Amino acid sequence: MLILVLDCILSQAENSDVQFNRDIRPILAKNCFTCHGPDQEQRQAGLRLDDYRGATSTRNGQAAIVPNQPTASQLIIRIRTNDEQRRMPPAKYAAQLTAKQIGYLHQWIQEGANYDEHWSYVKPERSELPVITDVNWCRNPIDYFVQSQLEQIGLKSEPVADRWSLARRVAIDLTGLPPTFEEAKKFVNDNRDDAYQYYVEVQLKKPSFGERWARVWLDLARYADSAGYADDPPRTIWAYRDYVISSFNQNKPFDQFTIEQIAGDLLPNPTEDQLVATAFHRNTMTNNEGGTSDEEFRNEAIVDRVNTTMTVWMGTTMGCAQCHSHKYDPISQEEYFQLFALFNNTLDSDKRDEQPTIKLFNDTQKQKRSEWKDKIKFLESILAKPTPMLEKAQIEWENRLRPPPQWQTLRPVTASAKQTQLEIEIDGSIAAKGILPQQDTYQLKFKTDMSKISALKLKVDSQDTNFVLSKFTATWKPEQSRPIKARYVRLQLPGKNKILSLAEVEVWEGKTNLARQAVAKQSSTAYGGTANRANDGNTDGDYNQVESTTHTSQSDEPWWELDLGQMKQIDFVKIWNRTDSGENITNRLANYQLFLLDQNRSIVWKEENQQAPQPSTIHYPDGEKMLHFSLALADYEQEGFPAKSVLQHQADSQTGWAVADQLNQPHHLVLILESPLDTEAGQLVIELGQQSVYKHLLINRFSVQSTSASTVAEVAQIPKYIQPILSLPLTDRTTKQKEILSQYYRNATPSLKTERDQLHKLKQKLTDLKPYTTSPIMQELAKEKRRETRIQLRGNFQQVADLVNARTPNVFHRFPMSEPVNRLGLAKWLVSRENPLTARVIANRYWEQLFGTGLVQTSEEFGTQGTLPSHPKLLDWLAVELMDNNWDLKHLLRILVNSATYRQSSKVKSELLELDPENHWLARGPRIRLSAEMVRDQALFVSGLLSPKMFGQPVNPPQPPMGIKAAFGSSIDWETSTGEDRYRRGIYTRWRRSNPYPSMVTFDAPDRRVCTVRRSRSNTPLQALVVLNDPVYVEAAQSLAQLLTGTKWELSDKIRLGIRQTLIRPAKDIEVQLLRELYRSAYQYYESNPKQAYLATTDPLNPNHLENNDDIETVSLAAWVIVCNTLLNLDEMFMKR
Repeated sequence: MLILVLDCILSQAENSDVQFNRDIRPILAKNCFTCHGPDQEQRQAGLRLDDYRGATSTRNGQAAIVPNQPTASQLIIRIRTNDEQRRMPPAKYAAQLTAKQIGYLHQWIQEGANYDEHWSYVKPERSELPVITDVNWCRNPIDYFVQSQLEQIGLKSEPVADRWSLARRVAIDLTGLPPTFEEAKKFVNDNRDDAYQYYVEVQLKKPSFGERWARVWLDLARYADSAGYADDPPRTIWAYRDYVISSFNQNKPFDQFTIEQIAGDLLPNPTEDQLVATAFHRNTMTNNEGGTSDEEFRNEAIVDRVNTTMTVWMGTTMGCAQCHSHKYDPISQEEYFQLFALFNNTLDSDKRDEQPTIKLFNDTQKQKRSEWKDKIKFLESILAKPTPMLEKAQIEWENRLRPPPQWQTLRPVTASAKQTQLEIEIDGSIAAKGILPQQDTYQLKFKTDMSKISALKLKVDSQDTNFVLSKFTATWKPEQSRPIKARYVRLQLPGKNKILSLAEVEVWEGKTNLARQAVAKQSSTAYGGTANRANDGNTDGDYNQVESTTHTSQSDEPWWELDLGQMKQIDFVKIWNRTDSGENITNRLANYQLFLLDQNRSIVWKEENQQAPQPSTIHYPDGEKMLHFSLALADYEQEGFPAKSVLQHQADSQTGWAVADQLNQPHHLVLILESPLDTEAGQLVIELGQQSVYKHLLINRFSVQSTSASTVAEVAQIPKYIQPILSLPLTDRTTKQKEILSQYYRNATPSLKTERDQLHKLKQKLTDLKPYTTSPIMQELAKEKRRETRIQLRGNFQQVADLVNARTPNVFHRFPMSEPVNRLGLAKWLVSRENPLTARVIANRYWEQLFGTGLVQTSEEFGTQGTLPSHPKLLDWLAVELMDNNWDLKHLLRILVNSATYRQSSKVKSELLELDPENHWLARGPRIRLSAEMVRDQALFVSGLLSPKMFGQPVNPPQPPMGIKAAFGSSIDWETSTGEDRYRRGIYTRWRRSNPYPSMVTFDAPDRRVCTVRRSRSNTPLQALVVLNDPVYVEAAQSLAQLLTGTKWELSDKIRLGIRQTLIRPAKDIEVQLLRELYRSAYQYYESNPKQAYLATTDPLNPNHLENNDDIETVSLAAWVIVCNTLLNLDEMFMKR
């Protein structure tokens, strides 16, 4: 009867006016636009049928369409001809037009062949509510539109569903989880008029609301915890997932949600959340395999961003316009790349480091950072503020530095080299003659009439080639020296609470190390650092890696001593320091004293060394000493070749002092002695090591100068920009110069050293504090680095044509003139009230989530290839309602679930099922299969295992061990998370594109390589096998079984409890009876197979994981596991009814 009614209505529709969008465009789009549509390159015979002008224009005296004259129209003639050479569509195409379709075309042309703009490109308007007969059924405006259609067709809606079903349906739809039985029972027994509305509000306020709806968005955002392609390395981006969850729970307006994700970085003073939001488009895949083109995959990422943006917000498939103009929708290839240009100027590229990223800190870290920043601000204010005391001290400082240090040129006695000929010139300069070798060392010997030297200066004359000075050494040799003999060599640390650690002590007589045969002892021993470790011949000072370092207890004036056995001549002593654990450890040896004692233990020689060996120091008892420099300062340093490198213990051939960027001008290097050298009578020996791997880079002409000024170190460290100001009289300085000099003094004066040190430590703490996590973000390129965009021929990034400017396709609404032409302008364009698509697409998507099918069934395609809306006026009403209420998504959901349409029973009569199997006319309530995450989360929830913990790093729930590897040797298996992380909601499961969580894939979850608008819904035997055997569901069944056996109830009562716990409704007698029989059968089996009972009650992945409760009989528990497993595998568990 219903089918006859529907046929009658459709017959009446055929006799009414034909509507272009409803009746004609689908025919043309499917059968004609491929060859006669918007794509100019593919267009045949120059005929265009997607617009009125092209279809009605005359060619050779004929037109495809002659309005009001179907028999004169070539379209009709070609469709009806029997000539296979002329028939359209060509006979070779399988799809031919039906008589009904030809009738539509004939009637349309007869009525004038009007072309209407595609329905989804017309701005939605709020329609008046239709007039209906049964207004009492309606609960809100949605129902008027639905009832109007039902009355036209002659169908009747189903009565409201029972409250148990509604309780579960609403909770699952809004939170992704069922309610507890007690929660549902409270609603069922609530007699208030607004009981249902109150129940809905409770669900909307749950934190699980955000987790449920975030899952849908993450499919759209192609969110994954890996970077994709064959290698598919891990990616840290979970902060974006947490942002999405929080946004839904905060009920963030969808227009704001959109702007933050598309262009949060372009907002004024963007917040941390707004920057994290831009990771929406950092979910694109990257490919870091060897041999791949970074530009190719950067380009692929931009293509993905264009396609995803248009799919998610506009329901428009743009992909084919990358290679050619769209075959079905009026979007050209040029317009595709104009849109591409809006995304083509971001800083990210196809790199493994995922830059740019944002560092994210947890609340504790943020508090620390805030405290440190406050202290830094306070210290900087002190250092920036002049005071009368500081001004007075600055004047004294300036006076002390006047006059500047006087430098005296030292004339060498001799100048020699291994390969180079050196000549001493009249002014004391040394010149290298002839062809310079690849490497060399210059040795210079000086006598000086100065009584003291505090610093040396190496002056290098202008030369047109670079040089690299690898090492600078200086030795002082007194004129009168005598060999010293001693029996004991003693090192001592003066002071209290000291620790003495030595790597090695070498005592040399000629070429013999006397220490190797001597006996060592020390004041005390700690941590196994015995005295003989310092004369074992091993100079390695890493205490943790090599057992060759001494260690005393912390004590006053600790010492270490070597007994040579008899008086021996000592030429020099070499001390090797401990080298591990940083300066705090190595500096323990600072200020050590070295004694040489005779056989009566009288001191024959003594030397104190303020600096700790780095890592070694040589002492010459005859008075010869190697000079130690505290600083090396140059007028210029080539990058990577600093002046300080010449002071390294061992010359580094890879570096040294060099000046490549400033050739053909003189340079100088100042070396400050650790302590001034008394030079009453003796000889200064200087060696210039030039052992660089970069050959032939030697100094050509140079001189050596010395000074005795005590201020030389201060003066040498004064920056170049300060020196001219300092030389000016106070009265000649400008206000700006005075401020600059005052600021410099405050940053250098010893009186503020404590504050500067504190400031440095705090800034270092800020730098060193590792973030809680990081996230890739979007960042626009600087103006000078912006890329140009060109049309890519056939979509090939290496073959480009005309330059294009950024803009949006002409078929849509205008780009707002007041907005910048960038991603921020695009985001506002997407959520503009003038946009005909976004609000429709979003409203349709939410409808689809609740009812199983959208009002537009092709929710990913609102173009000409998509289906028409089943209830167009309802869709427009919802779109306008969403925009009018500030894009409030909870408001939209509230309207949907409060409607009588939603609250109908999902039970269906056979006649109605045959007439409307997919429920397009909405004559019954929704009945659809749960998503993969819902199935798993529900099993954990009803079994009492589900953790309520939110946010944070992705987790690894149990999965069957596969024992296989993916591409490039990457293992599919993972180490299962422990504690409550084992039982987190599915949204927190690690999502790897190359191998997503297996059980979720079985339940139709995507791999998220690309944007997924609509998951397929299947019902397969494999899904049942997953729930029966997958470790997660087995463990859920075990947990539920333990919950049931933990009660002292009778068997039937326990079964009723199990049904209430899982199905969230009272049990039926027949169900109890069947499960009683199942329990008894299982009990008998396990009673005969105790080993199987044990396996059934332990962890399927690790039998030792779960502890058997001694109070629970294993056989009984195993039988209950079977019962619970059956409950979890019922169709009612998988379905929302």
